Amino acid sequence: MKRAIGLAFVIIACIAGFLTVRGSMPFMPIFGSSMEPTLHSGGLLTIKPLNPNDIRVGDSIVYNVPPMVREYYNYPPVVAHRVIKINTTPSLGFRTKGDNTGEEPFTVRPMDIRGTVGKQIPFLGLPLLFFQSQQ
Repeated sequence: MKRAIGLAFVIIACIAGFLTVRGSMPFMPIFGSSMEPTLHSGGLLTIKPLNPNDIRVGDSIVYNVPPMVREYYNYPPVVAHRVIKINTTPSLGFRTKGDNTGEEPFTVRPMDIRGTVGKQIPFLGLPLLFFQSQQ
């Protein structure tokens, strides 16, 4: 019985890790220190849905990074950074930066917004970060 419970836990963790890497879960592990002291590496971040029209300068948003941008700049699939500027012409777009890093070299499109930063649960993101590593 203990083995079955352990196996079920491992399977659930693998599925959650896979879906988190793909950016399709309402949470994400925090990787890196670009948003410290607000967000700490290894924590698990919940994502609250948000309409892109409701975003304001100073909000911390979670967004998907398009594959071409990800490959060119070596970015992870999902990023949580602070909005520093909102562009309205020629179309709506957001300039972001981490609290400890410089401005992003690209503009975030409204269709890439997943939501705003919710609660942070310390250390719970560590197992999910393992699935994103090369090991």
